[in-house]
Amino acid sequence: FPSSYPHANIISVGNHENTGVRWSGSNYGVTSVDLFAPGRAIVAPGYSSATAYTSFTGTSQSTPHVAAIAAAILRVNPTWSAPEVKAAILDTVLTAPAFSGISVTGGRLQALPALAAALRAQPENDTDGDGWANLIEYLTATRLDLASARPELTLETVGGDLRLSMPRTLRSDALLEIELSTDLATWTTVGVVDESTAEILRGRMTMTGSPPRGFLRLRASSAP
Repeated sequence: FPSSYPHANIISVGNHENTGVRWSGSNYGVTSVDLFAPGRAIVAPGYSSATAYTSFTGTSQSTPHVAAIAAAILRVNPTWSAPEVKAAILDTVLTAPAFSGISVTGGRLQALPALAAALRAQPENDTDGDGWANLIEYLTATRLDLASARPELTLETVGGDLRLSMPRTLRSDALLEIELSTDLATWTTVGVVDESTAEILRGRMTMTGSPPRGFLRLRASSAP
């Protein structure tokens, strides 16, 4: 206690070794410990001087890892309730036999998947107010909390073609696509010529009409 209280806003954290098994001194419980997080020989500021660093072991080290991810989730989805934050963390653990039967989830914290779950749930949120949705910034590996760090988008005309390109990071849980339109009312990926590489998202379309016109846009969504 208080980690064993049956309240919806509590996450109870055990301590795992860097080998991916429970540290022998950590508490555990199939209904009382939710997940495990790194807590063995964690480098942290010491208390002997302002510049001293040392290493500590225990759930006092593993719990802050989970608290930090909870804070990051609330940063991108500030209206979420405690149970929603908790679900994003517990639903994305990495399960392993070492944690089966000794915790609620049978797994350990995965920081990026937990944050990504929050981004996919509210893809249009723009934490830093730079005009780019969080999910797009996640897919282009730019910072969600820094307005000066923005995706580098290039839009150009080459002959009668309109081309859009930008750096990207391939993710298994979300997808960044280029869509086209001729009237700004109907959008589709059909007709977009994909010239992408693993590092660059690039698509083009042939403009039509007189004068020639066309529109391209980015769309981010959860992966199918």
